[in-house]
Amino acid sequence: MNILICGGTSEADYVLSAFKKSHNRIVVMNDNDETADLLSEHYDLDVIKVDPTKIYSFEEADVTNFDLVVALLERDADNFVVCQIAKRLFHIKKAICTVNNPNNVAIFQRLGIDSPISSSYLLTQQIKGESDVESIFRTLSLENERIVITEIKILKEFPCCGQNLIALQLPRTGNITCIFREPEVIIPRGDTIITEGDTLVIASSPDNQQDLIDYIKNGPDNEEIKRRAEAAAIQKQEDARAAEEAAKVEMERENELRAQLTAEIEEKLSKELEQKESLLRKQIEAEIRNELVQEYHSNYVDDEDEDDTAKPTKAVKSTKTTQDKIPAVKDTNTKMKAVRKTRK
Repeated sequence: MNILICGGTSEADYVLSAFKKSHNRIVVMNDNDETADLLSEHYDLDVIKVDPTKIYSFEEADVTNFDLVVALLERDADNFVVCQIAKRLFHIKKAICTVNNPNNVAIFQRLGIDSPISSSYLLTQQIKGESDVESIFRTLSLENERIVITEIKILKEFPCCGQNLIALQLPRTGNITCIFREPEVIIPRGDTIITEGDTLVIASSPDNQQDLIDYIKNGPDNEEIKRRAEAAAIQKQEDARAAEEAAKVEMERENELRAQLTAEIEEKLSKELEQKESLLRKQIEAEIRNELVQEYHSNYVDDEDEDDTAKPTKAVKSTKTTQDKIPAVKDTNTKMKAVRKTRK
């Protein structure tokens, strides 16, 4: 795997120690001379002493189409810049960065950073998972909180205690991945019986987590589960209606835009057609005028030249008289009449 590591001190050292063992191709950019020298000497690799937030640094490192970039700079903004340059300009497939402010985790995720990691955020999530009443429930989030792993310790009063998994009929929104039963780890089957003290490990989406916990604690007849199911069904219907209305509005908007574009295109074509017709009309009129002038010269000027050869004095007078007989006209019809009149 091709990996780019940007910035960091002890973090960069730890990441390098983890990836170097797997014989990955690693490129390191670090603008701290002391850290760069230490990493280069300890891991026997060339560390590029440049600012990772600059585009020319990536060009010098030649890291286009790498598999992973890890940004370990001190400032969140710098880490965000590094990840954006890496993904957008140099097509690095995945971006991971450290985040000092836990509030930036969700923002970075929305802006395309694959794995923004905040130690404070992870600590908070761990505390929340460990702090449930009597430590009966513990939670771990995976894949940017798209999957949650819930550990539920089975108490004697739970309806599922003493049942097998077939009788439990766990909803399809979750799955029991394994059961901790000291000192064993059991991969459950349909006939596996749940006993007091077991710890069920359940995988689900965050939206279904609480319903599954209530199902294990209170059984399928729990009123709270029914209430939530009814509320979810109502919400689903409302969402469907809202989506349908939004689709109608979008369709109307598209139709209006299509009609506007059609009108603009028709207007533009109409203007172009008028311009072409006007140009063609002028060309035809010019050709007709040229033909009339040529015909006039061939029929009259040539005859007058012959007369000039035989009778010079009369020819000049005749030419002047003939020219006087041709009226000065502008349009084609008038010229035609003038030519006919002169011929007579």
